[in-house]
Amino acid sequence: RRIVTEYYLGGDFSDELLSSLLKSLIISIVRRLNNNDKNPPDNNFDLTRKIMQYIQNNYAQAISYESLSKKFHLNPIYINRVFKKIAGVSLYAFLINYRINMAMELLRSTNMEVKEIACMVGFSDLPHFIKTFKQHTGKTPAKYRNSSE
Repeated sequence: RRIVTEYYLGGDFSDELLSSLLKSLIISIVRRLNNNDKNPPDNNFDLTRKIMQYIQNNYAQAISYESLSKKFHLNPIYINRVFKKIAGVSLYAFLINYRINMAMELLRSTNMEVKEIACMVGFSDLPHFIKTFKQHTGKTPAKYRNSSE
């Protein structure tokens, strides 16, 4: 709820707060998935953890429901349903949020061109990257970089 509220209301330092909240959410999900001592093993948790790890390791490449289906030998609809149930967000939303967070980090820490960053985080189309980035942060990549300096 806090992420959604902050996303829509915005304000000073909302980008940084959203980034921190999303990272906290990912960490808590991963911890929950790794906490096999208290919970019996669950294939759905294991699948979600593996998909998250795959995305974190391959976010710069083309990832689709079909490619994940082939990778994990499961129906793409089933993969998305399980992922959404366990992670609380759709697979697509998780992938886009992860890519945008990585782009935000690169914009803050490097002087690379926006086009290079877009390619590095898995967007082959620069206008689509700029539009998606602005939808998630409220700023274009260039304005985000200038405000974080």
